[in-house]
Amino acid sequence: MKTLLESVNTDIQFIKDVIKETNNGEDFKQYYVANIIKVVDALCLDKSQYFETEVEGIGTVYTVSKYGIYADVTNGADVFELSNRQEIPIFVSEIFKDLSEKEYIPGISLTEISVAMLKLKNKVANLTLPTHIMRKSNGSICEND
Repeated sequence: MKTLLESVNTDIQFIKDVIKETNNGEDFKQYYVANIIKVVDALCLDKSQYFETEVEGIGTVYTVSKYGIYADVTNGADVFELSNRQEIPIFVSEIFKDLSEKEYIPGISLTEISVAMLKLKNKVANLTLPTHIMRKSNGSICEND
């Protein structure tokens, strides 16, 4: 998984973690925690399915059941998170999806999202469209492959 994440267009910090065997204390395998640094403000409420809750002292809280994003705000990133959100999924492109299927990375669940264009003046011609949300069933730890 680490090798795959290093091969795509994103900004990720890998934090080394060592897991030890309980019985004998030997190092089991070398693992890395993947900290997604690439953050963009791309949430498109028009393409999202959500409901609003007004919370006194906080304001409007959005509970999103299906995300929509502005693809042209992602700068072609293959893996990213949305800005200003408390608990959010990791968003990935079709490129990442295809690579993860080809490499058969177990424990990843992808959910399709809606994509809109904000129509920025300086639109990038070769835009990578984020198309899925990724959830790793065994947490955020990537085995060093």
